[in-house]
Amino acid sequence: MKKPAFLRLLVTVAGLTAALVPASARAAAGDLYEADFSSGTIFKFTPAGTKSTFASGLNVPGGLAFDSSGNLFESDNGSNTIFIFTPAGTKSTFATGLNGPIGLAFEPTTHQLRNISTRGFVGIGDAVLIGGFIVGGNGMVNGKVLIRAAGPSLTAQGVSGALQDPILRLFDSHGTVLLSNNNWKDTQQAEIQATGLAPTDDRESAILASLPAGAFTAIVTGVSNTTGIARVDVFNVQ
Repeated sequence: MKKPAFLRLLVTVAGLTAALVPASARAAAGDLYEADFSSGTIFKFTPAGTKSTFASGLNVPGGLAFDSSGNLFESDNGSNTIFIFTPAGTKSTFATGLNGPIGLAFEPTTHQLRNISTRGFVGIGDAVLIGGFIVGGNGMVNGKVLIRAAGPSLTAQGVSGALQDPILRLFDSHGTVLLSNNNWKDTQQAEIQATGLAPTDDRESAILASLPAGAFTAIVTGVSNTTGIARVDVFNVQ
């Protein structure tokens, strides 16, 4: 399963606020940054516990939050300001005129999926057509995908021996069937048509699903154990 694009953890205990460095943002991933409001300092701790000063001269620093590029945002409670620090420690003002800012949080990022398409022979038993894909992101926002199983329409594209009636099933990483479809107009017809990616033959299958970050598998079989050439497509429709 693909790891989240970035990770944020905010911890507040007895007036102290800390943030873990996002794994994709810096070479020193895993360092802990702590806002020490009494001394107006942001300290950095390595995973081994070695302490150093990242920034000083602040006015009651509060919340800390990293963006996906490794920039550190700090809510400076005493000056009613949000400061931004580059990974190298360069400080600039992000926002002013606030009223005692404390906590910070970034909106979750949308998952991204590259569209994929696989064509192959659909047999019986274990000889099925499998399309595996991974939805990335931070696991907090669902990514919407359209999955299609094409068969009859391949004949018009010059493919001989096309599967005439495909069935599509969507599995999660644990092998659990999440959704299935035989003829795409049987379910979700209006929603699938709205994507502009509906199959061109009524016998073909399609599933529109909102999925969390993780690994998934689309499996194509034939109705009544029929066989033939089919294609499975996965589209990001965010």
